[in-house]
Amino acid sequence: MVNLKKVLLAATAGFALASTVLAGDEEVNCRTEFVGTQKIYQGWATCSKTLTLKNDQEVKVTIKDYVSATTSSKATLDKLYYANDGKTYYVTCTADVPYSHEEDVYEEVCDYTPNVDLHVFQDNIYSTTVYADWSDRDGNVNKVEWWVDGVKTSVGSSFNMTRRGSNEDYSKRLQIKVTDNDGYTDADSVTATFKSPNSCPDNRRC
Repeated sequence: MVNLKKVLLAATAGFALASTVLAGDEEVNCRTEFVGTQKIYQGWATCSKTLTLKNDQEVKVTIKDYVSATTSSKATLDKLYYANDGKTYYVTCTADVPYSHEEDVYEEVCDYTPNVDLHVFQDNIYSTTVYADWSDRDGNVNKVEWWVDGVKTSVGSSFNMTRRGSNEDYSKRLQIKVTDNDGYTDADSVTATFKSPNSCPDNRRC
């Protein structure tokens, strides 16, 4: 499912993003690739089973059946056997299926975009930290870019905001874009806000 929140954030962010930005951890560039060959078995298969009848007589029952193309060299055959003791027996046995040929095997293979999410934690009324979590299931993130209030900034995996002496609400807009080793990107943004100290009793988070 497409992450509409991230698509909208990427579309409205106040910094330059490529038009190919997609939701995080999304399948892209899916294609069919040859991965090897598979043996196919097909033809008439035969197996036998010895039954002990109601009168203690032993009877060898042979089952022969045509097995359609399969990747298994074994098949379970079955039949109803009408014995001379007046009973009907359900007989099963395992047969070898003749080798027929080999077929090429193809699988759908996809790349994946990276994923990044921002999380805000207000330590107290004077300090807030914005943490970034990123991942890439088929590779690694090798470029991370941050913007604070639209200005590109050098930041690692978190950004700390501090405030001193202000009695008003105080906020900053943080945006992040990550690029993986295949050139795919993902972006997220958040507004981190300090509430006025007057609304945060005893120097606590609020």
